Amino acid sequence: MYRHTSKGAWTFSIQDHGWQVSDCTAEGLKVALLYSQMNQELVGEKLEIEHLYEAVNVILSLQSENGGFPAWEPQRAYSWLEVLIIIYLFETIYSREKKILQPHSFHHEFQKFNPTEFFEDVMIEREYVECTSSAVQGLALFKKFHPGHRIKEIEHCISRALKYIHDTQNPDGSWYGCWGICYTYGTWFAVDALVACGMNYGNSPALQKACEFLLSKQLSDGGWGESYLSSANKEYTNLDGNRSNLVQTSWALISLIKAGQVQFVRHAYLLNRKIQHNKLAINLEFLVGGVETLVGGKSRNSS
Repeated sequence: MYRHTSKGAWTFSIQDHGWQVSDCTAEGLKVALLYSQMNQELVGEKLEIEHLYEAVNVILSLQSENGGFPAWEPQRAYSWLEVLIIIYLFETIYSREKKILQPHSFHHEFQKFNPTEFFEDVMIEREYVECTSSAVQGLALFKKFHPGHRIKEIEHCISRALKYIHDTQNPDGSWYGCWGICYTYGTWFAVDALVACGMNYGNSPALQKACEFLLSKQLSDGGWGESYLSSANKEYTNLDGNRSNLVQTSWALISLIKAGQVQFVRHAYLLNRKIQHNKLAINLEFLVGGVETLVGGKSRNSS
């Protein structure tokens, strides 16, 4: 991460942290652009235009060949390195212990060496729909307010990023999210990116599929509630007892609203009127349901 340019970026933490992050930079850019359109007496002085340019330059520099955006730096290695490290572990440990590894026990045995399963895929940097979405949104907004800076490169970057988002959509209409739980979260980000580029339910098959997916996961009380197990099992899983979660219900409704599914959002609202406030509010407490929503299914790649 230290090898890549960081001038103009926002970090995952404080400024002294120093490591550029694609989605943090894009979200910071969005805020700066929106503040620039507001009364300075309310929000303070505008960020200097040169700083906005530098942020855009960083974002453009982080895009991968497949059009997606990683978190920290451009992808510099191949996914087979993930396999090599596993093979190395087995060869080292099993040769030392004089054991013979049976193929059917491969995954089970690896869990012994990787008890923190949320550190999956830590050898190399890879792309994420959330980071890609934030980059698209930030660049699209910048292009609207400042069309004179690297316009062709920005348009090409957005085009490639949208292709990545379309290519990574699952057959059921969802996207896998890594920084929140999980399919609800990833789908929300993908919808935001498509809508930021002028797409809606009427003209985008991808958004139509996304809305169908979200509606198919709505629970009988009108809400949504996805378990952290979705992240580990790579399959949408409801919370125990099919409980709704206020935060994930909000993510789903925001997605439906932005995509233009007004009639379905109204249906969800009418169903949610039946829910007592305390039943939803309890999910905001630090119980299993609340923690599962606020804590992502996977740690940021810090290798």
